[in-house]
Amino acid sequence: MKISDQEKKTAMTNDVVKQKQIFILNPLAADQGSAVRGLGRFTKVVISSLKEAKVVSKNDLGQLKSDNSILIFPYLNWFSPNFFLKRYVSKQVLFIHDLIPLKYPEAFPKGIKASIFYKINRFLFNKNIDVVITDTFSVKKEIVKILNFPEEKIFVVYPAVDPVFFNQSRLPKDDFCLYVGDATFNKNLPFMAKVVKQADLKLYLVGKVWELLAGNQLDFSHPELSSLKEFSDLIASDSRFKIIGFVDDKQLKDLYRKAKVNLLLSLDEGFGYSTLEAGLQMTPSLISDIPVFREVVKDCALYVDPTDLNSAVLRLKDLYYNDKINTELAEKIYKRAKEFSVENFGNRLREIIVDL
Repeated sequence: MKISDQEKKTAMTNDVVKQKQIFILNPLAADQGSAVRGLGRFTKVVISSLKEAKVVSKNDLGQLKSDNSILIFPYLNWFSPNFFLKRYVSKQVLFIHDLIPLKYPEAFPKGIKASIFYKINRFLFNKNIDVVITDTFSVKKEIVKILNFPEEKIFVVYPAVDPVFFNQSRLPKDDFCLYVGDATFNKNLPFMAKVVKQADLKLYLVGKVWELLAGNQLDFSHPELSSLKEFSDLIASDSRFKIIGFVDDKQLKDLYRKAKVNLLLSLDEGFGYSTLEAGLQMTPSLISDIPVFREVVKDCALYVDPTDLNSAVLRLKDLYYNDKINTELAEKIYKRAKEFSVENFGNRLREIIVDL
């Protein structure tokens, strides 16, 4: 059986990578909030895609070998202490998924302590990080512009969708739309609520934050929650909105499979996992017409202006009620989403690591 040039290149890359000592920091034990969000799933995918690497905790960092070693940080929080405050090995790699809190400071106000941590992190980021990996070319441009990090040291690697979502088939759909995600300002939740209400459809809400909302455990006096407060007021006592809360992977897959439309009407995003996760369950998405989605999803979804309510309502009805449009986009996003595999993600990471 003839081996292709790409297979030869991959084999050579893997051989070189095996000669390097690679460490991946798993910060989830100390960051339970991220463990149940997209960052937690991403960290697990990074670990599973680089079998050559050794997974370490924060307590292991001081004992790492520094010579010819690579340490990978899966994510960061600009407003709290970060593990890259020190140099532990010869090459340190940081994933940056988006710069949304930096782009919209009025929506993510910082206290005195957070402001101090931010200044420290900005300084030590340039000192202790050798390479940045980001999710899209759209975010790469922002990193160059906002952080003044050298463009030649920033690499784009499209994240993998967790393998748990692969190998599904299209099933008869139930009578609801689905939103899976957080409740930050950029998610544009009040707009989404208005679209669903005017379209007179049902919306299921999935994510840990919705359990907190249902249990009245959120402090709406915090400026970061003003958008969620408006959303909460809009859906109050409206039976068309159903809070599901946090679910395990099997339950999430079932919800994706049963939903007629997935919604992600964000003002800004770093990537947008739910469009691909839903797509692998043959469920199409109505999404915002923003650069990141155009890059990741291409023409495999129905796009809307995230500020034009009337147009968004009409397009949601089109996608929901027109079986031809729904089926065509479901098939297109299914094919597109299959490209975001752990194998492709890992191979691209190894190509970058070889040159470090």
